Amino acid sequence: MSVLGLPSAASDALVLRAWPCGETSAIASLLTRDQGFVRVLAKAARRPRSRLRALVEPGRLVNVEFGLDPRRELQYLRGGSVLLDPLAVGATLERSAYLLGALELVDRCRPATPGPGDPGEALLFGVCEEFVGMLSSATCHQPAVLFFALEWRLLARHGTAPQVGLCSCCGADPAGAGAGSAWFQAAEGGLVCGRCT
Repeated sequence: MSVLGLPSAASDALVLRAWPCGETSAIASLLTRDQGFVRVLAKAARRPRSRLRALVEPGRLVNVEFGLDPRRELQYLRGGSVLLDPLAVGATLERSAYLLGALELVDRCRPATPGPGDPGEALLFGVCEEFVGMLSSATCHQPAVLFFALEWRLLARHGTAPQVGLCSCCGADPAGAGAGSAWFQAAEGGLVCGRCT
């Protein structure tokens, strides 16, 4: 019997999704600041008085402690606290829809070969933290604008953001002399000047 404690980690995290496991437990997918994407098993989290229940609600920013056993695909969630709940005050159907859409997009941005401490994942967490913070603000009256800004940043992160500085066809400045009007054309991947339309 080993006298060494099992390895663990503590990190801020965004809860991306959660689903039931067994009769009372839950599995949650987290994007953490320090360990990247992590899946945790929250034992008995679906019981009404569970201290883990609040830590597996999608969309919440949390600070969590979890096991860090490299032999396990699912780590055990040990505890933590809620840092920010974007739907705690002023929740609307529109705000909820954009939050859930954002969580789905971020979950699909999972790298092919994830690794703890990957700087790309730390940057992704920063983008998500900023989005959830702004969505939670009492001054947020246009969640659609925030959502589309998040989409744009995710596209840029993957190198697929639309070209808006120059014409996607000829490379000319769409606002330059003789270029005429410019239109956004998704098939071309960005703006197209008047000469190329």
